[in-house]
Amino acid sequence: MTVSPDNAASRILEAARAEFVAKGFAGARMTAIAGAAGVNHALVHYYFGNKEKLHQAAISEIIQTVWGGIRAGLQQVPENATFEQLLAALLKGHARVISQHPEFLLFLFRNVNEGKGIPAGINEVLENFGEIPRRINAALLKEIQAGRLRPIAPEHFWLNLMGMALSGFFASQLLKNHPESPLPNIAFTETFFLERADIIADTMVRSLRPMKGDA
Repeated sequence: MTVSPDNAASRILEAARAEFVAKGFAGARMTAIAGAAGVNHALVHYYFGNKEKLHQAAISEIIQTVWGGIRAGLQQVPENATFEQLLAALLKGHARVISQHPEFLLFLFRNVNEGKGIPAGINEVLENFGEIPRRINAALLKEIQAGRLRPIAPEHFWLNLMGMALSGFFASQLLKNHPESPLPNIAFTETFFLERADIIADTMVRSLRPMKGDA
């Protein structure tokens, strides 16, 4: 069967993510990736050159897919939406993509754990989605200036948001193979994570609302 170029590249990247998650960068083998993708070993080198470039391409694809999903969700949010609605849309865009590709986070976590750092060229990919954090930061500042939210540095806001958003997905991977889990009855489905997105947005906003005694 003839494999189209686009389909071949996509299958190679999918196989590469699985190989890097299972064995790490050092243990991953290009021959194993080619076999899992159902292509000739030479074709992997033809498309991606070497293992380092394939690894970089896999990370780049993940970032573009995740942020592309977030962008698509935010594009549906009107300019007059509340800050909480904006946050929920961001989180739901993220939840939809990660629910469909749970290996994304495992791959990125393994990459960080191995000390690989940020591959060359990834900053350029992130810059293409720069309007997303800028819109959220502008909306956050507007709420703070209006007195509806207490001041918080953007870096702390984003770290809090990321921690709450990512913890559920990591928990789903850690607990799914443990029958003695303290949360045995949770179905970690897309519906669950979309519901969690609303809860996180509500929790973030509530935590920043002015309290009695605030100046």
